[in-house]
Amino acid sequence: MKHLEPIQKTIDETIEKLCSDIDNIKLIADNAFKLAQENQKVISQLRQENNALKNQLADNKTHINLLEEKIESRTNRQLRKTLVFKGIPEKTSPPKTSGSKRTGENKQKTGESWDDTRKLLADKIANICVMRKEDASRIIERCHRSNNSKNYKGTGPRPIFAAFFDWNDSEWVKSEFRKNNINDPSCRTYAEQKFGPFTTMRRSQALLLRKKLKEEGTIVSGYVSFPAKLMVKKPGGENYYLEKDFSQLPVNSNS
Repeated sequence: MKHLEPIQKTIDETIEKLCSDIDNIKLIADNAFKLAQENQKVISQLRQENNALKNQLADNKTHINLLEEKIESRTNRQLRKTLVFKGIPEKTSPPKTSGSKRTGENKQKTGESWDDTRKLLADKIANICVMRKEDASRIIERCHRSNNSKNYKGTGPRPIFAAFFDWNDSEWVKSEFRKNNINDPSCRTYAEQKFGPFTTMRRSQALLLRKKLKEEGTIVSGYVSFPAKLMVKKPGGENYYLEKDFSQLPVNSNS
């Protein structure tokens, strides 16, 4: 039996080592389980905090949207006496020449001052509204052309923004221009109400739909009611009705 003793010893040592390894593995497993439980608590807390931040962000967005709409409404009220005039030609000056040689292309560059803009606008108002030029100039508080923009691709004159002293005058001028456009479709001079940026973009969407419906022959006419309600009249119809309300259309404030 003595020859079995080394084998028994080896087996006992192996068993002892295995037991020690098992104890270590159990310890590692217990530590891992505790760590997993702690991580689970941390993850749960992070989820709660994340949900709270999401809710706060949503509330902030709602609050910001409300503030933006309040600012837009206030802007529209402040612009009640401001009109945008489109189609009034700009005063131009001929290109400079040196002797008989031309310096540059044969293009005309704008040389219009603020006084020139006021005179051009007063002349157009006097003509369409049938009044004296002096009186037309007197009802204008201030006016100016829009700034030059590298993004502008058109060839027409820049619009004129004009603030009037009295809201009744601005409403009357706008009405007379509208009547003139109806009676003379060939006229390319328009007077439109100036609105805030959100309302302007929403009304643009309404006008695009009006153009599409007119091209399709679905409607015979249409206009955009404040703030951005598309009112249309169908062929054979007598009254205008609401086609679509763009007044609450979401607008990207960065656009």
